[in-house]
Amino acid sequence: MSYSPPPNPPPNRREPLKFDDFIGILVAFSSIGAIFWWSFSQLEQGFDLSLLPTLTPSPSPTVAPTPLDRSFERVSPETGIITPNRSQPTMTPLPQPTTSPTTSVIPVPIQPRETTTETRGFSDVPSDYWASPFIAVMVERGIMSGFPDNTFKPEQPVTRAEFADLLQRAFDRSKTEPSINFKDLSAGDEAQPAVEQAVEMAFMKGYPGQVFRPDEPISKAESLVALSNGLRLTNTSSPEQVLSFYQDAEQIPRYAINEIAAATIAGLVVNHPEPKILAPQQNITRAEAAALVYQALVKSGQGEKIDSPYIVQP
Repeated sequence: MSYSPPPNPPPNRREPLKFDDFIGILVAFSSIGAIFWWSFSQLEQGFDLSLLPTLTPSPSPTVAPTPLDRSFERVSPETGIITPNRSQPTMTPLPQPTTSPTTSVIPVPIQPRETTTETRGFSDVPSDYWASPFIAVMVERGIMSGFPDNTFKPEQPVTRAEFADLLQRAFDRSKTEPSINFKDLSAGDEAQPAVEQAVEMAFMKGYPGQVFRPDEPISKAESLVALSNGLRLTNTSSPEQVLSFYQDAEQIPRYAINEIAAATIAGLVVNHPEPKILAPQQNITRAEAAALVYQALVKSGQGEKIDSPYIVQP
């Protein structure tokens, strides 16, 4: 048996180009050459991108930025530094309230309004007390007041200095009389201003010897004389005929006859418990002083009439 070499492979035969293939290759090379020729020609003249087809969408419109407000700036001509213009208003932020996290707000309770003795009534002046309406209006006007223990003490006597104080509180009349330097009243005395004003308004006078006796209780006759003089009351009738209304008319001092008669006609006299009993020598009480002074206010047109059975109407 002998070994024989394999036969040689057949040669790779290629098919010849057809006419259509030749035309395709020619067109391709022609297109490439045209592209290169166009590219080199544009290098000399510059590329005209407008000749290229538009492949991107149209750009959206843009908003022009708002220019910065420079009205609050000033340029220094020497340094060129921009500084705030102090002539223009500047906006300062309001301070914000701060609260401490460790503290809490505790509401303060509203305290009730304190009532005074003038508004809540007096424990010793019941509503059916004979002088209650007179006391009420005198306290309301601030002419009289009560005491810290919520009492008025209506039966307490009134001194001459206290009566002078009531007169200067109740009336504002012209000063027609000169002041008197009473020997028993010094410049630092608490009663001195009220006494001086009562004298200058012609309500009160002193005693012989240039004394006033400020701590002495004032009688019914003296108080009516003071009111009659201060209001300048006159009596056109016979004094004796007017005073005959009182059952104790003989007790009226001679110096007080004309003035008490004038006060009676004017409606100033208030007698309790019996209207016909004047009791001219007795000292008046705080309740009687309130009634008499208020009746004088009514006579001078400074008060409304009070309906009381104790007002003397002869």
